[in-house]
Amino acid sequence: MVLVRNHFPALLKGNQLADRRFKMEVIAKMPDEPIAIIVTDDETVYVTVDHFLDGREIGQLWRIKQDDAGQWTHQNTIREHLFLCRPFGLAERNGDLFVS
Repeated sequence: MVLVRNHFPALLKGNQLADRRFKMEVIAKMPDEPIAIIVTDDETVYVTVDHFLDGREIGQLWRIKQDDAGQWTHQNTIREHLFLCRPFGLAERNGDLFVS
């Protein structure tokens, strides 16, 4: 909600989305704001987020999926590396995930 309010205030009417065709839900608790987000064809959500580890900034790649019961689950250690800090974007093609 904070990201939407700060970056796209016209999408909100009070604490609700102004356009009822869309819905907003919390699918994961992140240590900081996401940097890049992509939703693949199989509805898997990939997110990059930066955090500090031993005084160094480290980038993480998270995978967030729904289980069979419709609950969102995540694994926040798919990849963790210095070079994942502040990527320009994520892309998916033929099942491969690309980070730029």
